Amino acid sequence: MEQLVHAGLVKWIRVSDFNQGQVERISQSCKIKAAGHAFESHPYLQQNSWVKWNREHGIQVIADSPLGNMNSSYPNTSSKVLDDN
Repeated sequence: MEQLVHAGLVKWIRVSDFNQGQVERISQSCKIKAAGHAFESHPYLQQNSWVKWNREHGIQVIADSPLGNMNSSYPNTSSKVLDDN
Protein backbone atom coordinates (compact mmCIF):
# COMPACT_ATOMS: atom_id res chain seq x y z
CA MET A 1 0.00 0.00 0.00
CA GLU A 2 2.82 2.40 0.74
CA GLN A 3 4.18 1.86 -2.78
CA LEU A 4 0.77 2.88 -4.17
CA VAL A 5 0.95 6.13 -2.18
CA HIS A 6 4.47 6.83 -3.43
CA ALA A 7 3.38 6.10 -7.01
CA GLY A 8 0.52 8.57 -6.67
CA LEU A 9 -2.10 5.90 -7.32
CA VAL A 10 -3.79 6.42 -3.94
CA LYS A 11 -3.75 9.37 -1.57
CA TRP A 12 -4.20 7.64 1.76
CA ILE A 13 -4.03 4.28 3.44
CA ARG A 14 -7.09 3.27 5.41
CA VAL A 15 -7.88 0.22 7.51
CA SER A 16 -11.16 -1.45 8.32
CA ASP A 17 -12.31 -3.28 11.44
CA PHE A 18 -8.89 -3.47 13.07
CA ASN A 19 -8.52 -3.76 16.82
CA GLN A 20 -6.13 -1.59 18.85
CA GLY A 21 -3.33 -4.17 18.81
CA GLN A 22 -3.53 -4.51 15.04
CA VAL A 23 -3.45 -0.73 14.52
CA GLU A 24 -0.46 -0.41 16.85
CA ARG A 25 1.36 -3.30 15.15
CA ILE A 26 1.00 -1.92 11.63
CA SER A 27 1.88 1.58 12.85
CA GLN A 28 5.20 0.26 14.16
CA SER A 29 6.09 -1.52 10.93
CA CYS A 30 5.05 1.04 8.32
CA LYS A 31 6.37 4.42 7.24
CA ILE A 32 2.97 5.83 6.27
CA LYS A 33 0.41 5.47 9.05
CA ALA A 34 -3.26 4.79 8.39
CA ALA A 35 -5.15 7.99 7.67
CA GLY A 36 -8.57 6.46 8.26
CA HIS A 37 -10.22 3.60 10.08
CA ALA A 38 -13.67 2.25 9.17
CA PHE A 39 -15.52 0.34 11.86
CA GLU A 40 -19.10 -0.10 13.02
CA SER A 41 -20.36 3.00 14.74
CA HIS A 42 -23.97 4.18 15.02
CA PRO A 43 -26.40 5.43 17.71
CA TYR A 44 -26.70 1.95 19.23
CA LEU A 45 -22.96 1.21 19.10
CA GLN A 46 -21.11 4.51 19.51
CA GLN A 47 -17.75 3.13 20.67
CA ASN A 48 -16.76 6.52 22.09
CA SER A 49 -13.48 5.37 23.64
CA TRP A 50 -12.42 3.66 20.40
CA VAL A 51 -13.32 6.75 18.36
CA LYS A 52 -11.34 8.90 20.81
CA TRP A 53 -8.29 6.59 20.69
CA ASN A 54 -8.20 6.70 16.89
CA ARG A 55 -8.53 10.49 16.81
CA GLU A 56 -5.78 10.88 19.42
CA HIS A 57 -3.52 8.90 17.10
CA GLY A 58 -4.35 11.07 14.08
CA ILE A 59 -6.62 8.51 12.45
CA GLN A 60 -9.88 9.74 10.94
CA VAL A 61 -12.85 7.58 11.93
CA ILE A 62 -15.17 6.39 9.18
CA ALA A 63 -18.54 5.22 10.54
CA ASP A 64 -19.40 1.83 9.12
CA SER A 65 -23.07 0.82 9.30
CA PRO A 66 -24.15 4.34 10.42
CA LEU A 67 -27.79 3.20 10.37
CA GLY A 68 -27.00 0.15 12.48
CA ASN A 69 -26.27 -3.42 11.60
CA MET A 70 -28.80 -4.31 8.91
CA ASN A 71 -27.36 -7.78 8.24
CA SER A 72 -30.24 -10.23 8.66
CA SER A 73 -27.86 -13.20 8.91
CA TYR A 74 -27.02 -12.21 12.50
CA PRO A 75 -29.76 -12.92 15.03
CA ASN A 76 -31.21 -9.98 16.96
CA THR A 77 -29.18 -7.35 15.11
CA SER A 78 -31.86 -5.69 13.04
CA SER A 79 -31.54 -1.96 13.42
CA LYS A 80 -34.34 0.21 14.67
CA VAL A 81 -32.46 3.43 13.96
CA LEU A 82 -34.78 4.20 11.06
CA ASP A 83 -37.85 3.30 13.13
CA ASP A 84 -36.97 5.47 16.15
CA ASN A 85 -38.90 8.71 16.52
